[in-house]
Amino acid sequence: MKRKKQFILVAFLIFTWPFAGSLYAENINWYSYDKGIAIAKNENKRIFLHFYADWCYYCKKMDNETFKDNKVIEYLNKNFVSIRLNADKEKKITKKYGYRGLPFNWFLASNGEPFGNFPGYFPPEKFIKFLIKAKEHKDE
Repeated sequence: MKRKKQFILVAFLIFTWPFAGSLYAENINWYSYDKGIAIAKNENKRIFLHFYADWCYYCKKMDNETFKDNKVIEYLNKNFVSIRLNADKEKKITKKYGYRGLPFNWFLASNGEPFGNFPGYFPPEKFIKFLIKAKEHKDE
């Protein structure tokens, strides 16, 4: 009887293990600029606006580390509408916000008004702190 329980437990773990990662979203829900702005207004959510370029080493590092972190993914998807823009291709929007190197990040109120920005790469644990401050920011 004891062996049967152990077998059932092992079988359960083997069959459920592949689904354990699905408790978290696998990716950040990125939107185009226009769609993201519309969703943010409709849902009254703040916006995380991320500028990157294909040639940018730290942009790729942020993609592969920070934006793959389960806590970052979960927090962004729950609390923000995330917009990702290629600075080389979206020149008009990039010029509107300006930047001092890449990656460059902005936080916007749900009405599209900017209230904060920060340049550069940040590892997940530091990036989460920026997200928390941005979520708690009081609109004027």
